[in-house]
Amino acid sequence: MPVYRFTANSYAAATGSDPSSALMLWTPPLFTADSVKATLTQRAGVSVTLRSLLNGAGGGAIVVGHGASITVDPGQSIKLDAYNQITMNGRLTAHGGGITLINESDNVLEPSRNFDTSGNGRALSLWIGADAAIDVSGAAYTATDN
Repeated sequence: MPVYRFTANSYAAATGSDPSSALMLWTPPLFTADSVKATLTQRAGVSVTLRSLLNGAGGGAIVVGHGASITVDPGQSIKLDAYNQITMNGRLTAHGGGITLINESDNVLEPSRNFDTSGNGRALSLWIGADAAIDVSGAAYTATDN
């Protein structure tokens, strides 16, 4: 997760000035080792939800195309929530976290959700292509102390 940090010019910035002019946007390393305290600290990560919803009245498809990827920090989650079709041909990665693919963008899960009241199909489905990858595997990180 990007954060702002001080630079040499930060101390010369006038009070009330735009923080982005006095600070530099920076992404900390995924893990920071402290060999004196023998600790390994993970940066704060962010989960992501992509939802297809049109003003509460349905929505469109979500497509993760060939070669596309969504990756979050370890322990975080990815949720794709479409009112319509979800097509997954790319890669989703959430090491040690969770991945949810669901057709529930209106937050109502009816038992006969694939059909409207007249029995017409709503085209709600989830397609996972042969080349798609959904990865929630764990990953090991190590550091050396004194």
